[in-house]
Amino acid sequence: MKEERSISVGSPITALNLHPSTPSLVLVAATQTPLSLYDISSDSASAAYTLEVEEPKGLWTAGWSNDGTRVAAVGRSGKGYIFDPRQSTKPVITKALPLQPLKPVRLVWVDDKVFLTGWDRSRNRLYTLLNPSDLSTVFTQNLDTNLSPLLPIVDQERKIVYLAGRGDMKLRQVELGGVTGFQETVHPIPYGLSSTSLAAMHPTLLDVMQAEIRRVLVPVVDKDGDAILPLGIKVPRRQLIDYHEDLYPDIVGSGKCSQKYRSSLC
Repeated sequence: MKEERSISVGSPITALNLHPSTPSLVLVAATQTPLSLYDISSDSASAAYTLEVEEPKGLWTAGWSNDGTRVAAVGRSGKGYIFDPRQSTKPVITKALPLQPLKPVRLVWVDDKVFLTGWDRSRNRLYTLLNPSDLSTVFTQNLDTNLSPLLPIVDQERKIVYLAGRGDMKLRQVELGGVTGFQETVHPIPYGLSSTSLAAMHPTLLDVMQAEIRRVLVPVVDKDGDAILPLGIKVPRRQLIDYHEDLYPDIVGSGKCSQKYRSSLC
């Protein structure tokens, strides 16, 4: 049996992301330590690389780009950062974002852009899409005054982000594209219950013959205690006799080498 290894961070972790094609390379953001990349396949518990961020109070979030060549991060000062770890440990873009810096921010990459959830300076909950080349705003959608952060789950192949937070009674589906830049669909959570979080089931568990493209697990609290509700996302089709190949694009594989990441061979 392979020996389990641990990594040493030294302060509370705010974000942890596996590299999209190099599973042993882990991006870690924390409150009082640098933005770090760990190689969990090595014998070392220390960071393999650190990225330079001037954030005395730490970072809210960070994440890999779809191809794993760039890193986006948001600090507690309200600044956004874009890194190219293969070229430099310093950010290639730094910009103040129109977000409330005292509130948590969540980040995912989708369609080669940076998707953020948070609050504006009037404390309205929102989501926004940024262009990573200069962190300019592509679009912003204001939602409500809920105090819970929206947790994003991304479907990279279909360019869809699913959103919910603690206390929400609906799951938001944001599909990128179209004239306005996005299309939002709302899926009510069954039985009038409210969510506490959300997670996506593995694609191999989907009912493909029923045109199900995603199944989201929604933890809830009802009168009998905690429960987890599966919420299937299906695309309407005239008939469900045939397999609809157009609904199921190819997905990105993995298995590349963490040791050669900086040499651009992975």
